[in-house]
Amino acid sequence: MLPMSSGDVIRCDFGTPATGERGHRRPAIVVTADDVLEFRQHAVLVVPCTTTERGWVTEVEIDTYGVAQ
Repeated sequence: MLPMSSGDVIRCDFGTPATGERGHRRPAIVVTADDVLEFRQHAVLVVPCTTTERGWVTEVEIDTYGVAQ
Protein backbone atom coordinates (compact mmCIF):
# COMPACT_ATOMS: atom_id res chain seq x y z
CA MET A 1 0.00 0.00 0.00
CA LEU A 2 1.33 3.41 -0.92
CA PRO A 3 1.63 5.99 1.88
CA MET A 4 -1.27 8.42 2.08
CA SER A 5 -1.18 12.09 2.98
CA SER A 6 -3.81 14.42 4.31
CA GLY A 7 -5.73 15.90 1.37
CA ASP A 8 -5.21 12.91 -0.95
CA VAL A 9 -8.23 11.77 -2.96
CA ILE A 10 -8.60 7.99 -2.77
CA ARG A 11 -11.28 5.54 -3.93
CA CYS A 12 -13.16 3.85 -1.07
CA ASP A 13 -15.82 1.16 -0.91
CA PHE A 14 -18.41 2.41 1.59
CA GLY A 15 -20.57 -0.70 1.20
CA THR A 16 -24.34 -0.78 0.85
CA PRO A 17 -25.74 2.66 1.65
CA ALA A 18 -28.11 3.17 4.56
CA THR A 19 -30.97 5.62 4.10
CA GLY A 20 -29.56 9.09 3.44
CA GLU A 21 -25.94 7.92 3.65
CA ARG A 22 -23.22 7.60 1.02
CA GLY A 23 -22.46 4.10 -0.20
CA HIS A 24 -20.83 2.00 -2.89
CA ARG A 25 -17.44 2.96 -4.36
CA ARG A 26 -16.71 6.64 -4.54
CA PRO A 27 -13.85 9.11 -4.17
CA ALA A 28 -13.02 10.27 -0.67
CA ILE A 29 -10.60 12.81 0.80
CA VAL A 30 -8.14 11.77 3.48
CA VAL A 31 -8.54 14.13 6.45
CA THR A 32 -6.29 12.33 8.95
CA ALA A 33 -3.33 14.48 9.98
CA ASP A 34 0.01 13.58 8.38
CA ASP A 35 1.54 13.22 11.86
CA VAL A 36 -0.90 10.39 12.60
CA LEU A 37 -0.51 8.76 9.17
CA GLU A 38 3.27 8.65 9.61
CA PHE A 39 2.85 6.05 12.37
CA ARG A 40 -0.61 4.60 11.73
CA GLN A 41 -1.46 4.08 8.06
CA HIS A 42 -4.45 1.95 9.12
CA ALA A 43 -6.03 4.80 11.14
CA VAL A 44 -7.48 6.77 8.24
CA LEU A 45 -10.44 9.16 8.43
CA VAL A 46 -12.00 10.12 5.08
CA VAL A 47 -14.82 12.36 3.84
CA PRO A 48 -16.81 10.92 0.91
CA CYS A 49 -17.33 12.97 -2.25
CA THR A 50 -20.65 13.23 -4.07
CA THR A 51 -21.98 14.92 -7.19
CA THR A 52 -25.19 15.88 -5.32
CA GLU A 53 -24.80 19.50 -4.31
CA ARG A 54 -27.16 20.61 -1.55
CA GLY A 55 -25.94 24.18 -1.10
CA TRP A 56 -24.81 23.59 2.48
CA VAL A 57 -22.19 25.96 3.91
CA THR A 58 -20.11 22.88 4.86
CA GLU A 59 -19.75 21.68 1.25
CA VAL A 60 -16.30 21.94 -0.28
CA GLU A 61 -16.00 21.75 -4.07
CA ILE A 62 -13.41 19.23 -5.26
CA ASP A 63 -12.35 19.59 -8.90
CA THR A 64 -13.66 16.68 -11.03
CA TYR A 65 -15.01 14.84 -7.93
CA GLY A 66 -18.05 16.93 -7.00
CA VAL A 67 -18.30 18.12 -3.41
CA ALA A 68 -17.23 16.84 -0.01
CA GLN A 69 -19.93 17.20 2.62
